[in-house]
Amino acid sequence: MQNLPGGCRFKSVQAYFRIAIRFRHSWKSLIDHVADGARFEEQVQQALQIFTSKGPEHDSTGSSWEQRLAEERDRLLRAGDEGFRVMMKLARLDTGRARIAAAIFFGLSDDKRALEELRSLLHDPAAMVRSRASRFYAARIHPSGHRGNPWKNTERADAVPEGLTAIMLLVKDDNAKVQIDAISALTAYANLDDARVMKALRHSLESPRHKVRHAAARALRVSCPGCGEQPGPAESSPN
Repeated sequence: MQNLPGGCRFKSVQAYFRIAIRFRHSWKSLIDHVADGARFEEQVQQALQIFTSKGPEHDSTGSSWEQRLAEERDRLLRAGDEGFRVMMKLARLDTGRARIAAAIFFGLSDDKRALEELRSLLHDPAAMVRSRASRFYAARIHPSGHRGNPWKNTERADAVPEGLTAIMLLVKDDNAKVQIDAISALTAYANLDDARVMKALRHSLESPRHKVRHAAARALRVSCPGCGEQPGPAESSPN
């Protein structure tokens, strides 16, 4: 038994150094963990600052502000898991703009967790977040695979996908824009005579809001009960 620094007693010098090396590795791991946490928080703050910055008063299309948002979004998409975790954190903040940015990010991401994150945002307290999330969610589950392109989620489909119930429920949302976005997404399945889809669309035909009734009438290809507009030429079915 040998006395070593600090009054500690070890059976051998080798045992002392083994414990010292192990302690050094543990301490280094702790320092690295703290440093990684600090870098992650820096990423969160940078993304938050960019995504919540105020854009132009009028048309932002093609503006330097819009370009900056797109560049930050692309950077986080390229960052893989770390970028995804950054946006998961933004999706849980109280700032509406941060959650809208998260909805767009999840809509573009190829991460398997993205669909569930979008599903959660369908229940967001802010209507604009629910609206954006519903468009990207509908695009992701569309049988033709329109991930990242929410403007094609009305394309006629040949099957009702799993997960469409979440969109059907939004026709009863208390916000007209969210309702219309849901109806627009259900239009892709109106030709399949699915009982659940038809029930959701027919429910919308009785909405007290004319815009909602109008959207439902267009989806069902019937005259609008509000203004009487007749359905236009039938769209061709997908090949």
